[in-house]
Amino acid sequence: MSRVAPAASARKPSSGAAHARSLVLAALVAATPASAPAQLQAPLELPPREAVQADPAAASRGAPGAPLSRLLAEARRLIATGQADSAFGALDARVADYAGDPEFDYLLGLSALDSGRPGQAVMALERVLMVRPDFLQARAEIARAYFAIRERENARREFETVAAQRIPDEARRVIGRYLDAIRRIDDAGRP
Repeated sequence: MSRVAPAASARKPSSGAAHARSLVLAALVAATPASAPAQLQAPLELPPREAVQADPAAASRGAPGAPLSRLLAEARRLIATGQADSAFGALDARVADYAGDPEFDYLLGLSALDSGRPGQAVMALERVLMVRPDFLQARAEIARAYFAIRERENARREFETVAAQRIPDEARRVIGRYLDAIRRIDDAGRP
């Protein structure tokens, strides 16, 4: 890896970073057994449409369940097809309506990170983890976002938290590479 910590202002993530994300997330999702607690499973479950519409706060924002479901489905499709910037644009336009919804914030964080906006990814993923602290995919993504904005201690803490869980070997190896990179950066900065 020629560049260990991408600049926070970079708009396009390196293909290595996107590949690392896909490896970590694919391994985490594949390893999550159906019997695992809901906090660990992906994709996140949305409340039934009736519950969303019955929520007075959501109704006052004009946020019925169907538009949110369509927005999330489209964002997932865009992210999966490498169009994170488009996904981010669509989601960011609706932050006032849906911020606080864990699935919305998770996809917003993913699209922000994959489109070179790690600072915005951190904000969105922090909201997810406030509601779902055991959601490993979100924790792995926020670790990657912290790494991108050079918050090494936060990145280390989050990567170590994920690595302490029962995760697949491939995910453990990818996280190990990030932790090794953090150690190399730390060692290079010592006199």
